[in-house]
Amino acid sequence: TDPTVVISSGAPAITNTSPIPFTITFSEAVAGFELTDIVITNGSSLLLNTSDNITFTLNVTPDNDGAVLVNINSEVCTDLAGNNNTAATQLSRTYDAIAPTVAITSSVSDPTNVSPIPFTITFSEVVTEFELTDILITNGSAPSLNTSDNVIFTLNVTPTADGTVSLDINSGVCTDVTGNTNTAATQFSISFDSSSPSVTITSSESSPTTSNSIPLTITFSEVVIGFENSDIAVSNGSVSGLSNTDNVYTATLTPQASGTVTVNIAAGVATDIAGNSTNQASQFSIIYNPTVGIDKIGSYLVSIYSIKGKVIVEIKNPENTQFQKGYVEIFNLLGSSVINKPMDDFSRLIIPIYDASSVYIVKVTIDGNEFANRVFINKE
Repeated sequence: TDPTVVISSGAPAITNTSPIPFTITFSEAVAGFELTDIVITNGSSLLLNTSDNITFTLNVTPDNDGAVLVNINSEVCTDLAGNNNTAATQLSRTYDAIAPTVAITSSVSDPTNVSPIPFTITFSEVVTEFELTDILITNGSAPSLNTSDNVIFTLNVTPTADGTVSLDINSGVCTDVTGNTNTAATQFSISFDSSSPSVTITSSESSPTTSNSIPLTITFSEVVIGFENSDIAVSNGSVSGLSNTDNVYTATLTPQASGTVTVNIAAGVATDIAGNSTNQASQFSIIYNPTVGIDKIGSYLVSIYSIKGKVIVEIKNPENTQFQKGYVEIFNLLGSSVINKPMDDFSRLIIPIYDASSVYIVKVTIDGNEFANRVFINKE
């Protein structure tokens, strides 16, 4: 009877043991069986041992991760009667010495106002004994950890406060099926922001003002998205030229008539990057009165009067000062501008008034100096 042979191993089908132990068992004592008679794929062995020529042992060191195969062909040895052996059934063991890696991600963008924040933890292979307590959470907490395959885990973290929420997973907290412990995850951090941006409206112009071009500064507490000129509500005036640098916007406020000019910004007109809607601004108001300071007239320098439907501006300049720039503004009693023109003559100007007979306010500005007077224009 030909001797039969069986190959076995004390290592599991998937193992990280190296070298891997194998046992070769014949049905009877054999002669001429040597290490070179064993066909090994993806590994090598230095020694074959036996005490009875029936049971042989060897240790195989894998060359790489993957299948390690051990095989014995027929007719490599004989029993004592000279019968050749039959071939063995090939035995395979999968060698896995690679530690499972892990990555932490979230489906929400950074920064976010979402609470709780969803997180996904993905291992490179199936792991065992991974639990919620293995996740280090800063500025937040999670009630549970869920998985259906022990590869992908999910959890929802409720932030404790505004600020950075971070997740860490240390190395060695779980293993793959062969017993390799995991590597550490790269920390995942996300900024949680649930606070609505505040906004203030200010101006460098004091109240009351004679200026019909009032600079406005609109300052948000953080960078916002979607803020436009149409989001500014003005009573008795209009706003133009809105521009910004980061969270600070500037614009020009133009009064419509003499009196109080107000500026409002309602809640919810814009959002921060996290999606929080803006708060309402405190109302800004300023009094527009182009007649302020009308009694402070340097009559020795500038004379302002009217003759038959015309405004006359005369400049007495005995020292022949070389004026650089000037303009004349004429307002009706409602504060609305009737005429606004540059000065092309610094001695005597004649300006026709085509509106109805009434009292008008004339303001002359020369090289930054202002002069004003009330005049009655008689159209008769």
